[in-house]
Amino acid sequence: MEEKIKIIDEIVKRHPTSGVDKGWSWYRGGMEDTGDWYFRKMLDVSMEELQTFLDKLVADESFPTKVYTEQELIDIKTWHSYGGYWMSEYSRKQIEKFNRDRDNKLLGNV
Repeated sequence: MEEKIKIIDEIVKRHPTSGVDKGWSWYRGGMEDTGDWYFRKMLDVSMEELQTFLDKLVADESFPTKVYTEQELIDIKTWHSYGGYWMSEYSRKQIEKFNRDRDNKLLGNV
């Protein structure tokens, strides 16, 4: 039981949005941004399920954050209207690169 509580303690250190889908927490965003964990509900779950959930949370947190170049930061802040839609210059370049790579792959130019 003590080990289960240690796992739960590690889980509840994270933001409560993580457990909403499982029914282990509640969260309301917006200006208040409130939420909390249901400790008792997690006590009813097996230790293996809690450990799997914690492992997934830790793995999700360990993804490296993207570091943008100065030009990418400028492109993110530069917006244009394309065909009635607004998008950043960064997004436009990403779409252009995706289409170019796809076309090259289809043509066998990879």
